[in-house]
Amino acid sequence: MRDNSKQIELNGRFYERLRGQWIDCNTRLVPPSVTIDKLDRLLYQKYDPSEISPASSVIFFWTWKNYISDMQELGETHQLNHDNSLMHALRKRDHIWAFTRRGETTYVLAMDLVVEFTRKNKPGDVGAKYGKYCVVGNPQACRCFDVKTAPDAEPTIRALHFFTKDTKVDTTGKMFEGINAVRPLTAEDYFRLVELSQRCREL
Repeated sequence: MRDNSKQIELNGRFYERLRGQWIDCNTRLVPPSVTIDKLDRLLYQKYDPSEISPASSVIFFWTWKNYISDMQELGETHQLNHDNSLMHALRKRDHIWAFTRRGETTYVLAMDLVVEFTRKNKPGDVGAKYGKYCVVGNPQACRCFDVKTAPDAEPTIRALHFFTKDTKVDTTGKMFEGINAVRPLTAEDYFRLVELSQRCREL
């Protein structure tokens, strides 16, 4: 089933998906993030996830140290950096679901970054110390979540496709070490994170 065949009615308006991005059929504009969340949930209920092709998305482990540093240096930052080439392969309107660890044990969702463009960092760039690939988000579409009040994300993370009952790791974090801090997501993974985000308070 093609993405552009999926139209959803919400509050008397029709929306369609074009390459994973919701568009208002009347205005041809991208709707607000709160509307996108509702549309994603309706789509997930209407179709089998295996039939859905959301925007390409990855999950990104944002170490607490780097999260704090980024927020202090850049404020509510809308860019992420890493050496994993998956970052450079992302296209406009793709998603990076970034999570971090609050304290010693609690993993929480920190950001839904909606890609505006990617670039390679040059020596001296702010993000160069974190990796050679930079993804810059659309500030109108990105969502930063309150990590102080966010619910425990570990059950959702451990339900993603690359975790299995035979995964032999002592902690979730070990699955995201080094280059594996960035991992690709399936459509079903994407919608699991959408549902998690609906329980998070936006900043």
